[in-house]
This record gives sequence, structure tokens and C-alpha cells, in this order.
Amino acid sequence: AANSAAWPHDNGPGSANTVATVQKYTPGDYWLTAAGMPTPRGHLSAASINNVVYAVGGRSPSSTTPVATNEQYSPATGLWTMMAPLPSAVWGAAAAAVGGKVYVIGGFAGDTATSATSTVYEYTPGSNTWTAKAAAPTRIGFASAAVVKGAIFVSVGTDGTTFDGKKVYRYDPVSNSWSVIAASPGVHSQGVAAGIGKFFVAVGGGGSGAVGRDLDGYGSVTSVWTTGPLAPTALVGASGGAIGTRVYVVFGNNGGTFSGATSVFDGITKLWSTRTGAPEALAYTASAVVNGQLLTVGGFRQNATATGAARTYVP
Repeated sequence: AANSAAWPHDNGPGSANTVATVQKYTPGDYWLTAAGMPTPRGHLSAASINNVVYAVGGRSPSSTTPVATNEQYSPATGLWTMMAPLPSAVWGAAAAAVGGKVYVIGGFAGDTATSATSTVYEYTPGSNTWTAKAAAPTRIGFASAAVVKGAIFVSVGTDGTTFDGKKVYRYDPVSNSWSVIAASPGVHSQGVAAGIGKFFVAVGGGGSGAVGRDLDGYGSVTSVWTTGPLAPTALVGASGGAIGTRVYVVFGNNGGTFSGATSVFDGITKLWSTRTGAPEALAYTASAVVNGQLLTVGGFRQNATATGAARTYVP
């Protein structure tokens, strides 16, 4: 390809001033299949540190008994490794990574909403150990979390009593302390959370009104919520994450029908777009951003079976 910036206005192709360059073009918007997770499960949590993913907790669709499984996946080697299990088994927990550590927040210890916990565990990859941290202000289940400016924001699906889906908390891993954030405008139980710059973004999830389509952004500096445009598809139990200034939302349960939809919200244009769908319809998967791509792991199929499938969406 010719570099047009090297052509003065009075010269054209073939002139003495033409500079030939070779540029790499990398097309996107496609899915790749990665090595499958050894333990099939859904309602699990995932987070990445140094481009290594940790898949934690979860359960099978035929049982509400949680597992404490913690499996590590390295895209560089394509290998899964069993790591130290959670101190307490949970499903439906939130997870996020900051400061080189993974935090698993809340989750269900049993089969009812009242089994939601307020426990917070910190995982240190270097020592392969877990440490209990300050408990959340309330029990937390069906939550989603994202890191904004070094803090973890948690959108709560249920507090063990109601499925209000509007409560939001902020956890400071440095001071090991919690604070309460103003309730979100929309309901985001089993939704997707992402951090874009100074904003915490909550998308989808169950609730009244526009079920599964609400998008709300919280300014960590202004402490103000802003309501964004509705997502293209109503989804509960979707997963996703932020890559650059865009939020990617994949899979989910659309009114009882599982989906392989891929949707993208652009934080600059404030517009939604749809992308190439995943090879399989799933719900209750977990996702983590690795090497600028979205890795999804686990989940349930429409036929009520669990999968250990791992797939990467290349934007």
C-alpha cells in the first residue's frame, strides 16, 4: 500500500517522492474458540490479571449447590490450571480485579435469596491464597462489578430480601472500606457492569419497565447518574465488559429464550450497534477482557445443561 502522506501536492504515484509501505490490517468482529474450561458451570464469576483469567464459583443448572472452584486460564499457553478454591462456595457473585488481585463479592451459598452473603474474598495469584476482607454493607447476590479509578463499584441484584436491583456500593481495596452510592435509575439484577474512564456503567438485567435494556452511567467525579439509550435486546444473565470506550454485552436470557447476541455501546457516540453473534446461545456466562478481547467462559444452554466452553470475541 502507498503512504499518501508522503505525496506532495505536485507529485503523484510513481514519482521519485513516492514511499512504499506495508501496513498490517487486522479485521475484527468475529468469535474464536478457546480451550474449554475443565469444570462446566454457570452463574460463575471471572476477572483477569496480567492477561490471565480466573473463573471462580458457580453451579450446575440441575443444582443450586455452589462450587468453590477456581480455575486459571492463560490465553498465551491455551492451558487451564486448577488454583486454590474459594474459602466458601458461592454462585451468582460479582468479581473484579484491581491492584493485581481478584475480588469475589457476595453470591449465594444455597438455593434461596436469603442465602445471599456479604462476604468479600481477595485472591493473590502470586501466593495462590485467599484473604477475607471487609464485608459488604448488605448481602449481595446476582450482582455485577467493575473497576473505576482504582475502586470497585458493585451493582446489587438482591440483598437477600428483595430484588430491587438498584442498590450500588463502592469498595476501596486500599482502605478495605465500603461506601453507599446513589441508587441507579434502572434495575440491573443479573446485568452487566463496566468501567469507562471515570464512569461506572450498568447494563441490562431484570426489573420492571424496560426489562433487560436499561443503561445507566454513574460519574465517579460528579456522583451523578445519567440514563443512556436502551440496549437493542432485553437480556438477563448476560456478560460483558469494557474495551476502550465501548461496552460489549454478549449472551443472556431474553424472556426465556437464550441468546447469542453481541451488542456494543459506544461511550463516545452514545449509540448501540449489533455485531456478529456468538456460535451458540447461552446465558449466565462470565466474561473478562484479555489482550483487548472479550473472553467468555461457562454458562447454561437452553436445554438446561452446563458448558465449559471458552470463546473469545475479537472486536
